[in-house]
Amino acid sequence: MSTPPVTTQIVSVSLAIAGEQRARLSAVNVGTREAELHLLWGSLMLTLTSAVQAEHLRSVWLHAGVNARRLPMALGGLRTLSGIDPRLEHPGVVLRLWATPEWNVGYVEGSHPRGRAASPAHVSIRIGGLTWNAYDQTAYRSSVGILAQAARVSETTFTR
Repeated sequence: MSTPPVTTQIVSVSLAIAGEQRARLSAVNVGTREAELHLLWGSLMLTLTSAVQAEHLRSVWLHAGVNARRLPMALGGLRTLSGIDPRLEHPGVVLRLWATPEWNVGYVEGSHPRGRAASPAHVSIRIGGLTWNAYDQTAYRSSVGILAQAARVSETTFTR
């Protein structure tokens, strides 16, 4: 009797970001119905399948701008997903967006519970099952730049 394969379905992912963010964009099958735009952002690889999705991501992040203004310019001491580790051969989380998922943005006040580590204030940006928690304005602004670049690249990647 054989053992059935083990599978796991992840229904949500949260990423904490602080400081300057960098990402790598790559487009495959450009101009065809199978075109994809891959965004490698730290340990996240996000696959987009339309220019509408790329613009959706960018516009959701822009909605968070009012809340992001309340964050400090920089926050030290937080482990970040600030760039691409050249030793990383495979991303830790691979997500493919379908259509334009529901979204929500909000400001989360910091907390200082007794006997526990402090949790700094942050902006939470949820798109489908993916949540980014941005802890400073530098992370927010550089992330908007990444998504604006993805939206620009998507215009020439996907057929209309």
